[in-house]
Amino acid sequence: MTTTWNQEEINEYQNIFDLTNSFIGKQINQLIFFLDDKDIDYNEQENIYGKSLLNGVEIILNNEKYYLGNYFFATHYNGLNLKKGNITEFEFIENKNPKNYPSKFLNETIIDAKIY
Repeated sequence: MTTTWNQEEINEYQNIFDLTNSFIGKQINQLIFFLDDKDIDYNEQENIYGKSLLNGVEIILNNEKYYLGNYFFATHYNGLNLKKGNITEFEFIENKNPKNYPSKFLNETIIDAKIY
């Protein structure tokens, strides 16, 4: 049996789709991972849901900050969330170390965006 989404969930997902589409044409300035000392790489971490980004990622596009992290709706886990704003608005990162992600696509312009 499948459960249908309620209007609030539909609105939340629409916000994520709209925000993702707004990335097109913006330049990628920085990708910052907030990691615990025990984290050895930039990979997903095992947890009761399978794997997820436990520590959050801050994406800076055209000098605007966005948050990428776990998405919980009500009492269930729905994958990744995307919000505009500082990571501190969404995650507790006080004891985490910010690490710039070494990517070849920094300073490139986003030409397409898809959500799977």
